[in-house]
Amino acid sequence: MDTNNGILLTILSKSDALFMPLRGDCFRRTPTWERRQLFADSGIEWPCVDRTPAGRQAARREAGKLQAGGDVQILGAASSKLRVRLTPAADDAMRFSIGLNDYAASLSWLDELYRLRADADGFDDGAFSWTSEAVLTGTAWGRDSERWRYVALSEAVMPVLHRGLVISNCSTQGHCWYSLTPTGLQLAEERAESGLAVETPMRADITDMELYVLYDDARRSEIERLGKVPKFDPREISPIPLPVHAPLRRFLSPMSTGAGGAVRHEPPQF
Repeated sequence: MDTNNGILLTILSKSDALFMPLRGDCFRRTPTWERRQLFADSGIEWPCVDRTPAGRQAARREAGKLQAGGDVQILGAASSKLRVRLTPAADDAMRFSIGLNDYAASLSWLDELYRLRADADGFDDGAFSWTSEAVLTGTAWGRDSERWRYVALSEAVMPVLHRGLVISNCSTQGHCWYSLTPTGLQLAEERAESGLAVETPMRADITDMELYVLYDDARRSEIERLGKVPKFDPREISPIPLPVHAPLRRFLSPMSTGAGGAVRHEPPQF
């Protein structure tokens, strides 16, 4: 892998780390949430190892080259810390090189959340209609050997999380739930009305395992780092975990039925 692709892979990994499920990690929760809010306008801090004045100048030159090539966007004032995010085209290209869902593929999960927004096993808190990772993957909680399916789901929806079309939150038990945002709901409605909605959500199919391991290692390192960084605002507590703890009825009975006895849509097994 050349230097430029290595930098792009690191930016992708660090960006995705911000949107991985927050499963009961009280130290990581608020710093991660704060950085999620900044991501759309400010991206992430440039992954610079050399923090000397000369190193920072070299980083700006490198970022400038990548920006000129259409791979990154440099965000923020020139006098501030160097912050970047991948361009949509570069984000899609890096995901494709690994075998992860690009933006177009992740929209299939936008459609799936739209179909399941009133599901009997959902949870509505008055602001958002939440669908659990268990329902979306067709895999009941409590099966340790199947937990990889929840990671695969988080990777599959990552592009729409980045764009603020979908949000996630976890319950006090560490179970992850997903919901459309108002912008995501509007887009999903438009896709459904225009016939663009996809019936079967698309899961990632890793094609370069060596590259995926590098991506995953960098992502894990960033998640660990986020558990050690301070809050931007010491008064911030971030959104609380979802106060939901109920068995999912579709996994308690051999027949899954919704309101009025109608058979509910079941997602494909991961």
